[in-house]
Amino acid sequence: MKILRLLFLLLVLSNSLFSQSKKDSLVIQIEDYLLEGKNDSALMLIEVATGIEENHRKYLRKIALHEVTTGKDYYAFIVQVQQRRSQIEYTSLSAFIDREIREPKGEAEVDLAYTKIKRVQITELRNRSFIDEATAKNDLLLEYVQSFDTSKVTTKKAKLHVENHLIVMHQIQRDVEKGKAMSLRNETIARQINDTSLIILSLYQQSDFLIIEGKLDEYIAVCEKSFNLDCLLEKKSSHYFAILSHLIDAYIYKGGNDKRVRELLDLLYENENFHTEAISFYAKFLRYTEKGVTDIQFILDRFEVDNVKDFANKAIELTQHEEEPNLFFHVINEFAHTLNHYGYYDESADFFNRAIGLTKKIYSEDLSKSLADFETKQIRKEKEVELAHERDQTQLYGLIATLVLVLLIILIFAFVRKRKKASLLAEKNKQIETALHEKQLLLKEVHHRVKNNFRIISSLLELQSKGIEDEKAKELAHEGRNRVKSMALIHQKLYQNDDLLIYFDDYIDKLVKEISGMYGAENKTVISIQVAKIAFDIDTAIPLGLIVNELVTNAFKYGVNHQKVK
Repeated sequence: MKILRLLFLLLVLSNSLFSQSKKDSLVIQIEDYLLEGKNDSALMLIEVATGIEENHRKYLRKIALHEVTTGKDYYAFIVQVQQRRSQIEYTSLSAFIDREIREPKGEAEVDLAYTKIKRVQITELRNRSFIDEATAKNDLLLEYVQSFDTSKVTTKKAKLHVENHLIVMHQIQRDVEKGKAMSLRNETIARQINDTSLIILSLYQQSDFLIIEGKLDEYIAVCEKSFNLDCLLEKKSSHYFAILSHLIDAYIYKGGNDKRVRELLDLLYENENFHTEAISFYAKFLRYTEKGVTDIQFILDRFEVDNVKDFANKAIELTQHEEEPNLFFHVINEFAHTLNHYGYYDESADFFNRAIGLTKKIYSEDLSKSLADFETKQIRKEKEVELAHERDQTQLYGLIATLVLVLLIILIFAFVRKRKKASLLAEKNKQIETALHEKQLLLKEVHHRVKNNFRIISSLLELQSKGIEDEKAKELAHEGRNRVKSMALIHQKLYQNDDLLIYFDDYIDKLVKEISGMYGAENKTVISIQVAKIAFDIDTAIPLGLIVNELVTNAFKYGVNHQKVK
C-alpha cells in the first residue's frame, strides 16, 4: 500500500514539474494536503520532492508532524498559503484553523498571532457571504481580546485587527460615516503604536469608503500612501497585491498616468501567482492607452508579439491552465473589448463567444456546486434532526428507565418493609398466642383448684351437717352445700372447656341431676329440661347457676312430696 502511495506521489511530482512550471506546484500540493488533514501524504511528498529549500522543508515537516507550538508559525504558514494562490479553497483553510489552532489559555498577554489567524478565517467567511458565521466568530474573538489589559500595545493591536470586520460590515451596509470614522480613528491608534501593517490596513479600509463616495483622486492618493508604506516592509502585508491591483485599475480608469501604470503592472507580473490577473490588466491598459504610443509597443515587446491580435492569442495560451475560471474569464473578456477597440472585429466576436461559453460553464459548475452544497446541507440538516430525535429518544428512554428503576427500588423497599412488618407481626402474634395459651392453662388450673376448693368446702359442710341436730340449722347447712356445689360445677365446666365458657344446657342438666340425687328423686320424678344451647362467661354463669340451684332445690323441697334431702 505504501509503495502504491509513493508511486502516486512520484506521479504527482513529475506532473507538477512538467505541467505547472510557472508555480511552485510541489509546495502548493504539500500545503493542500496539510490543509485537508492528509498529513501522511504531505510527509511523503516532502521527503521525495526536490527543489524545496531545506529550511522550508523542515518547517513544512514540523507542521505535518504537529510539532508547531506557536501561533506565529501557524500564521506564517497561512500567509504563505494565501500569497501562493490567487484564490484559496475556504473550507479546507477554515477546517485547518478550527482543527489545528485553539484559543490560548492562561497567558498574561493577548496572542497577536492567534488574533491574526482568526481574522483571516473571518475574512474568508465574510468574502464568501457567510456573514452570520463570520460575525459570530468575530464576537468570540473580540471577547477574547477584551479579556486582557486594553492599555497594553499588544491588546490595542489585536483590537484593531478584530475591528476590521466591523469596518467592512459598515462598508457592506454603505454606512460611510461610521465606517470611515472608525478607520480614521484606527489609523491614529496604529500611528501612535508605530505599527506599519496596521496603518496600511486602516488606509486600505479608508480607500474602500472613498470608492463608495466616488472620490477617485483621494482614493488613488490613499492607495499610493499605503502602497509606499508596504514597500518599506521587509515582508509585504497581506494587502500588498490587492492595493497594487487597485492602483493599476484606478490609474487605467483615470488615464494620463501610463508610465506609473506600466511600473505597477511590471511589479504585479513579477509575481508568478498573479500572471493571469496582470495579463488582464495589460489588455485593459491597451484599450485605455492612446494608439501608437510607446507603452503599447513596450507591452508587445515584453510578450514578444507583433500586434494586439497576437498578444490576445498568446495571452490565452499563457492563462488557459489557470485553476480559477473567473480569472481566465476576465482575460478573455478584457481581450474581447481590446480587440474590438483595435478593429479586430471577427477575433473580438470570437473572444466574446468564448467568454459567454465560459460564463455558462462557470455558471453551470457554480450551480451544480451550489445544488450539491444545498443537497449536502439538506442531508446534514436531516441527519442533525435525526440525531436530535435519537438524542431526545435516548433521553426519554433513559428517563423512563430511571423512573422504572426508581419505582422498582421503591416497590422492593416497600415489599421488604412490608415483609419485615409481617414478620414482626407474626412473631408478635406468636408471642401473644403463646402467652394466651399459657394464660388459658393457668386459668384452667385456677378454675380446677377453685372447683377442688368448693368440693372441699362442700364435703366439710356435709360432715358438719351430720353433727347438727337442729333441723333448721341442718337445712341451712344443706342449702349452703348445694350452693357451693353449683359454683363448683361451674368451675369444673370452665376448666374442661378450651374456650373457658360455660354451655348452659349441659350445666343445667348436670346441676339438676346432682340436686335430684341429693333428694333421692332420680327414679321417682320425671324431669324435663329444655334449655337453649347458649354459652356464658363466669360472671354471668355463677349468678344464673345460683338462681337455678335455688329454684330447683325449692322445687324438690316443697313441690315433690316434701322429700328430705339425704
